[in-house]
Amino acid sequence: MLLKYLGEGNPGAKAIYKAIAVSAPLSLKGSLARLEERQNWLYRNVFLWSMKKKLANKQQEFPDKLDKGAIKTIKSLLDFDNIYTAPAHGFKDAYDYYAKSSSLQFLPAITTPTYILNAQNDTFLSPDCFPKALAAESTYIHLESPLHGGHVGFVGTNNLYYNELKTLSFLNEH
Repeated sequence: MLLKYLGEGNPGAKAIYKAIAVSAPLSLKGSLARLEERQNWLYRNVFLWSMKKKLANKQQEFPDKLDKGAIKTIKSLLDFDNIYTAPAHGFKDAYDYYAKSSSLQFLPAITTPTYILNAQNDTFLSPDCFPKALAAESTYIHLESPLHGGHVGFVGTNNLYYNELKTLSFLNEH
């Protein structure tokens, strides 16, 4: 959301002097495809279960806004986005939501120093979540894609996490 916000040219973005994104799914459609892979079944199912539970709670709170029967038909993340996310936010369908909300397309317009840390072994990220050519040409986009780190799992030593150390370093650079 931050990367999209910065790249859309919002006037408030000028107040942000640096930005950081860790394990960022720059392509929502690509990340959905990765989450649908067998290796991610546990994450996908827990994530979907959690979102459906929250949605069911909201349905009880707003019974006239959410159809209980439709919630029961949700079997995948794509279903969730088609049944809830897209309609709730004014999109035609899930693919319209992914196309318009993915931050990848907004990166070239970012004029705020931005650090993106995406591990190559993050099983949630598709190849287009690693815009190496764009970062190489950009004054503002700094992409780091280490071999290891998983999805927000940049475990270090002595309770120091690689992503936290890199974030502090980036923020302290002049």
